[in-house]
Amino acid sequence: MTNSKDKLARFEELKINRAIFGISELELAELHRLSKQLRIDDIEDFQRVTAAIDIKFTEPLVEPMPNELRGKLQEQAANFEFPTSNASKQSSPKDEKSLRYKTVYIPWLAAAASFILALLAWYEPMDSPAKSITEIRNGFLLSANDIISIDWAPTEAPSEGGTSRDEFGDVVWSPSLQEGYMRFRNLPVNDPTKEQYQLWIFDKNQSEATPIDGGVFDIVSTDEAIIPIDCKLVAKDVYLFAITVEKPGGVVVSSRKRLPLIAQLN
Repeated sequence: MTNSKDKLARFEELKINRAIFGISELELAELHRLSKQLRIDDIEDFQRVTAAIDIKFTEPLVEPMPNELRGKLQEQAANFEFPTSNASKQSSPKDEKSLRYKTVYIPWLAAAASFILALLAWYEPMDSPAKSITEIRNGFLLSANDIISIDWAPTEAPSEGGTSRDEFGDVVWSPSLQEGYMRFRNLPVNDPTKEQYQLWIFDKNQSEATPIDGGVFDIVSTDEAIIPIDCKLVAKDVYLFAITVEKPGGVVVSSRKRLPLIAQLN
């Protein structure tokens, strides 16, 4: 293999095989020997490209590319220049080989790098999975220092569709955050086309006849359900929460005929 073109082709073949499939010790020695003969020091270029692609598609990113790194890559890409021939410039055989290598192969590597950068720009990591309602509630419990927590209690004489004493759960509320969550287990599943549950919040600053609407909600399973409170007014001094069963969409003022659960602050 005396022809320089053949040597260069073999050199590139070995680099590609090394990056994709791996090569033997003899082939690695041949690669280093050709590197010296061709006066090309960098034998890792293909490995860097394949490693970047492999990392990109086998380990999904958990966060976007840092702006600093993105800026550096964009700057390097913007400043990259392909070698151009200069008829007036005298060059040595070594320079000619180096120039030929850069002219033939660096454009390929630049194209590959551009492809990876395009992937990085297009294949942004998907948003982190949305937090479950349980995780949101747990975060809320850690975020406020004025949380009111009250257990639900079934009414003593539940009406039709009411609850049994096997049901339990609690309600948590933060006056400062005006945020809270209801938790239930074994609450009967409702048909939202016929009826819905509605929360009422009794506040010392609000008439007992017109408690604050805390929102309507549905129960789709007797397993544990966590429902965020949709408080329509500011509730700063709460002393009682009550659940009623109402028509779809809820009501403005409840008759409280069907009152399955209450949670009263002692």
